[in-house]
Amino acid sequence: MGFSKYNAALLRIEVETIIRAQPAAVWRAWRPGFPVRPREEESRNLNLYPLAYGLKIPVTLVSVNEMRNWTLEHALPRGKLVIDHWMSSAEGGVRVGKRYEVHGPLSIGYRLLAPKIRAMARAEFAELELAASRAPGSLGG
Repeated sequence: MGFSKYNAALLRIEVETIIRAQPAAVWRAWRPGFPVRPREEESRNLNLYPLAYGLKIPVTLVSVNEMRNWTLEHALPRGKLVIDHWMSSAEGGVRVGKRYEVHGPLSIGYRLLAPKIRAMARAEFAELELAASRAPGSLGG
């Protein structure tokens, strides 16, 4: 069985929650501090992203839509990992979410990391809520 580059095996992991904070405070606390770069420059990237079990991978910030979402990518053999981060208005705060999509044959191996990736995302959202609530003008600040 062969794998075409990005279409065959796919693993999708999604986690979302509602954070009680102002959207601008969430965005300031969450948006990455490194610039958007071409995908081809990932090998020169020093931006390490925590994945699971202490594993950090180099990522490329490929898109940013202010106050809405941002996307990271990491090249894999015969595939890629795409990590989408999004936010939208919700009653009582801001809905935030992350979606990991693993394309290619390594999606099988990433299934072993999925429980830890979900747990890390939930912990990140708790930290994000705390950071955003401390910001001036936030619902909790």
